Amino acid sequence: MRSTVLQLGVAALVIGGFVVLTLKGADTTGFVALVAPILGAVFVINHLDHRSDQQDMILQRISEQTNGVLDRRIKDGVRAALDESRPRMTE
Repeated sequence: MRSTVLQLGVAALVIGGFVVLTLKGADTTGFVALVAPILGAVFVINHLDHRSDQQDMILQRISEQTNGVLDRRIKDGVRAALDESRPRMTE
C-alpha cells in the first residue's frame, strides 16, 4: 500500500511539473529526461516489493507445513503403525 501511494505521488508530481512547464512554454525535454529514470525506479521498486511480499507468504506457508504439521503427521503415522503392529505381536 505504501508503495502504491508513493507511485501515485511521484506520478502526480511528474504530471504536474510537465503541465506547468508546458503552460509556461518551457522546454520539457530536460524534465522528461530527468524524471523518466525516477519513474522507472519507483515502479521497479514497487514490483520488487510486491514480489518479495508474495515470496514471504509462500515461505511462511512452507515453514508452517514443514515445522509443525509435518512433525505431527510423522508422529501420528509412527504411532498408528506401532498400534497396528502391537496387537499382532500379542496374538
